[in-house]
Amino acid sequence: MSLHISLRLLLLFCLEGSRRGQPGAQADEVPSASKTLVWGPGLHANIVLPARFFYIQAVDSSGRNFTTSPGEKTFEVKITSPGEHLTRIWLQVLDRKDGSFLVRYRMYSTYPEIHIHILLKNEHVANSPFILEGPVYHEGCDCPQPSGPVWEAHMRCPDSFPQIDRDLSAFPNVDPDRIAQEIPQRFGQRQSLCHYTVKDNKVYVTTFGEHVGFRIFTDSILLSLTRKVWLPDVEFFVNLGDWPLEKRKLTDKIHPIFSWCGSNNTQDIVMPTYDLTESVLETMGRPTRARRGQRKTPQAFWRGRDSRQERLELVKLSRAHPDMIDAAFTNFFFFKHDESLYGPLVKHVSFFDFFKYKYQINIDGTVAAYRLPYLLAGDSVVLKQDSGYYEHFYNELRPWEHYIPVRADLGDLLDKIQWARSHDEEVKKIALAGQQFARNHLMGDKILCYYYKLFKQYAQLQITEPQVRLGMERVEQPTDDLFPCSCHRKRVKVKVPFGTKFLDAALCIPTSAKDAETAVTLTHGAGGDMDFKQLVSLAHALASAGFICMRFTCKCLNLGYRVKAYHAVWNYLKTLEKFTIKHIFVGGRSMGSRAAVALARQLSDSEPEEAVQGVLCLSFPLHPPGRTHDHRQRSEDLRALLEHLPVLFVSGTEDHMCDRVLFEETVKEMKAGVDVFWLKGANHGLTVKGRTEDSVMDEVNLQVLTWLNKQGV
Repeated sequence: MSLHISLRLLLLFCLEGSRRGQPGAQADEVPSASKTLVWGPGLHANIVLPARFFYIQAVDSSGRNFTTSPGEKTFEVKITSPGEHLTRIWLQVLDRKDGSFLVRYRMYSTYPEIHIHILLKNEHVANSPFILEGPVYHEGCDCPQPSGPVWEAHMRCPDSFPQIDRDLSAFPNVDPDRIAQEIPQRFGQRQSLCHYTVKDNKVYVTTFGEHVGFRIFTDSILLSLTRKVWLPDVEFFVNLGDWPLEKRKLTDKIHPIFSWCGSNNTQDIVMPTYDLTESVLETMGRPTRARRGQRKTPQAFWRGRDSRQERLELVKLSRAHPDMIDAAFTNFFFFKHDESLYGPLVKHVSFFDFFKYKYQINIDGTVAAYRLPYLLAGDSVVLKQDSGYYEHFYNELRPWEHYIPVRADLGDLLDKIQWARSHDEEVKKIALAGQQFARNHLMGDKILCYYYKLFKQYAQLQITEPQVRLGMERVEQPTDDLFPCSCHRKRVKVKVPFGTKFLDAALCIPTSAKDAETAVTLTHGAGGDMDFKQLVSLAHALASAGFICMRFTCKCLNLGYRVKAYHAVWNYLKTLEKFTIKHIFVGGRSMGSRAAVALARQLSDSEPEEAVQGVLCLSFPLHPPGRTHDHRQRSEDLRALLEHLPVLFVSGTEDHMCDRVLFEETVKEMKAGVDVFWLKGANHGLTVKGRTEDSVMDEVNLQVLTWLNKQGV
């Protein structure tokens, strides 16, 4: 199936990363510190990868890019953390021999801030030093971003992945209760499967079948993701075998199975291969040097094992045309080794040595050949066999743009090699486009985005609640006792003085708390507390966006008492000398939103005009269930709010405590500046039939953040 290469640095190293200033221009011999370009995800604190990386493109004083190496030691890179005597950061600068450099570093500890210095003869390059304001987390730090949309924005994830949309279109909905029974019965005896549940961002698993060692790859990516972002609750099955499993037609009752490979006659949901996943997690860890600039042999090259009949034909073709093809077996397993037909076995070749040859052959093994990402990443053109199997990115590849297509039976391989030999410039363009495709689609950040989007969209199809099933075991996060991670996103519990008592409260603090000037307070409805899931989700989303958020609990059902408690919290916030709070928004859900409105009205009578910057009402209860005549009393405080005070209402269209006609009449009578977001199909609890709680909360959080930003804070 796959060439098990250990030099996975290739994918990161060989990718075309340079930014072209003046195409075709020949640069001077000396780079310019001010004109040289530096860019990449490794310059952003919020992008957490196993290994962070960025590029340097040498540019001369006239703005022309170097196209050959200015010298391996041209740039000096140092990474420091102020106040730290010793930084546990592994650093490597790789000369890509085309005028650009790849800088990669792996952090083994978390730092409050890091500075990246890039020097050219002791002169800072571009905007060096690059300051990453922290905390800057290392790969092992368990500190998930609670807001999926915020994480996606930090990672610069694409809006969609077409393969995910295609795969999931076969499933109008998913019933975790049903598939938990049916999939093991159908596949569990003959296949190797993992049954996963992610619940409250913790991973649980049980296995079926004998050969389940490959679960380590799925375990690892799930643990890595849950350290970085809060995953929705989701339950799914992973196929650990080579071949996709779901062969039923779409008109039959099909089961959702996650596999590393898909095919034209199966319905499996495809995820990045275990090989590519390992490349991301293991960070392509060995140092190596490029071979750019060396003269390439004008032959097509291939090495591998005998896992497909066409591979046998390829080797026979090579023996008949050794001037055009160098193809040989390194191992025999599936077929009888006939040396007279296929020649002797040869030793394994370093994957980097593949690229001494101009043309690389990609041919299926048992299923898709999982080496294709690495072949695309190299600087030789790929001759790809037409195949009924595919990986998660194949449908985005274009023949003659990213690779040279070859018939499935290899009948036109010799013709394609001959064409390539006589069209060298076109071949170089195709090879370059393949590299650019790999850079844009197959790097670690995009692989993490793909997994997250896949789990998120799949979770939205679930019509019953994912469960930690009987027999499942917890997949534990690894621990680092030597360098533990302190997560700033964990809440800070506080006690708010309230008469002779104290109110339980929790502060969610943004990363750059010293710059935060706006606080949002939230409280719960009549039957909950501050840990109501919607409030927690919103609080974390607010903190991630730079707002201080305080939630508090007050379970008294008397509105006047609740308002007094809210006033105590408002006073407490103003005494926090650690922060420079200039603006306070008050809010809550259900009865908590009534208390927030009443407090805003009260403060407008007794405090300066801007004591409250705005009011946030989630599921404002305009009237008790079935008692619409009470809406005038419930809306009295709303109508009394000051003119132009910003108010946001988030309510469900099916809320039985907020008649829409009466509500809209009330809004017309208000002097305040009102925005209303109606959540389609949502009830008073803001739950929507057919949607996951996480997807609804993400939508609500986005509306709240958009509204807050609209207020200019």
